Amino acid sequence: MANQTCLLETIAQAENNNRGYGPQNKMAEFVRIKPPTFDSTEDPLEANDWLRDITRKLKVINCEGQERVNLATHQLTGSTTEWWENYCEASVDADAITWEEFCEEFRKHHVLEGTMEMKPDEFCSLKQGSMIVNQYIRKFIRLSRYALEDVSTNKKKQDCFKKGLQSSLYIQLVSVVYPDFNTLMNRTILLEEACAPIEEERKRKFSDQGQQGIMSFGLTNALAYFMNLMTKVFMEELYRFVIVFIDDILIYSRSAKKHEQHLRVVMERLRAHQLYAKFSKCEFWFQEVIFIAHVLMAEVVSVDPSKVEVVVEWIQPVNISEIRIFLGLEGYYRKFIEGFSKLAKTMTKLLQNDAKFEWDEAREKTFQELKKRLTTALVLKLPNIQKDFVVYRDASRQGLGCVLMQQGKVVAYASR
Repeated sequence: MANQTCLLETIAQAENNNRGYGPQNKMAEFVRIKPPTFDSTEDPLEANDWLRDITRKLKVINCEGQERVNLATHQLTGSTTEWWENYCEASVDADAITWEEFCEEFRKHHVLEGTMEMKPDEFCSLKQGSMIVNQYIRKFIRLSRYALEDVSTNKKKQDCFKKGLQSSLYIQLVSVVYPDFNTLMNRTILLEEACAPIEEERKRKFSDQGQQGIMSFGLTNALAYFMNLMTKVFMEELYRFVIVFIDDILIYSRSAKKHEQHLRVVMERLRAHQLYAKFSKCEFWFQEVIFIAHVLMAEVVSVDPSKVEVVVEWIQPVNISEIRIFLGLEGYYRKFIEGFSKLAKTMTKLLQNDAKFEWDEAREKTFQELKKRLTTALVLKLPNIQKDFVVYRDASRQGLGCVLMQQGKVVAYASR
């Protein structure tokens, strides 16, 4: 019986060794679970996170005592390796260093108290500035770990987050407490995307020419003045084969031969007024172009697909400001939506001064229908002023709707 017990213990030990539980297989088992490495860092919490993660990995393989120190230090790299080698050389007996001693010395060297004391102040003064919302969120979450008291409740965390946002976003979000922080983050991202379509072209034009519409040569009211200048320069060609939006000049033609002539006219007109186009910013001979959030093609015009994606992901508005932004985007493309004013009436009533915000089933239905109408919007025909137009109208006590058509195809919808 004793021989049988001994034989069973030997078999069990061999099986454990094969599975990686034996001392000689600890390193192989440790490498198999992909432990993180660590190099020096300026973020003390990253060092603390590494120590926590490596401890958890060591527990998985049932590693104890001196083996923990050996396996953990195997994952040190760069200057951290030099630190550990110097510490071992200064130690009386490097082989006797315990896990507790390693953790204490590691924290003392890499989780600096001075840095830990500065991080809460950095969190409290955090501002979005020029960061996009996603970048601001990542930095906010990382720094919030140093100021747990400031984000101890849902409301505190949301208030800190809103306080650091750009003023245009802060105004839209400040009056609402969302169910959770994730909802607030999602709404902020969508709000940033929603505010972009109409203004993005204007902001791009003068992003490198100073602030508040002041050009580099000192001219104030630059936007209005420059538009007026371009209108005068291209007075004879405007809307015949030229459209100007600030410093974007769009030249359109019905044939390649005509387009060559139109290009020559525009270039000569610019030269005559000592205006110059930078060649690297010019694009020629396109069959399709995106212009002020519209896609223009040879015979038709459609909604910019990137703006459609924003509408598809739009979640239910929770205040008047979000309704105003949503209707602003939809209204920008109202010529694509039949009966827009009549359809949006239930939502526009909420914009009245004495209206109480109540989101009922009818408004939810309107919200979803407006999203559907824009995401499945028709491709409109480009008008030809040389041919006849047909106007269909429909008037009732609820609203007035019109459809402008040419050759049996829709040119635009209008409603009020």
